[in-house]
Amino acid sequence: MVVYLDPLAQPPPKFLPGKKEEGVDKEATPILNKEYAEWVVKDQQVLSYLLTSLSRDILSQVSMSKTAVVAWESHRRHVRVAIACTSDQHEDGAGDCFQGHIFN
Repeated sequence: MVVYLDPLAQPPPKFLPGKKEEGVDKEATPILNKEYAEWVVKDQQVLSYLLTSLSRDILSQVSMSKTAVVAWESHRRHVRVAIACTSDQHEDGAGDCFQGHIFN
């Protein structure tokens, strides 16, 4: 299921070329790719698992995601901001973060 969290992974094509009828000049009607439909179902299962596993604070940041990889990348981005904010403290205890944004 990790493939659904990989930003480089691509789903199969949504449609496959249809068969052109003999003697008919019009284009063949594309057909829905069964592998694409299965990909969407599994992706939504992974997304559902992610959304039910996150804390309320994090959930509010990723709940509008339509795919598992979008939710995962959004979560990772927020974690990087939080880590950078806590590790980028000055000697006086002040950090370079303001409302979730990092200022360099």
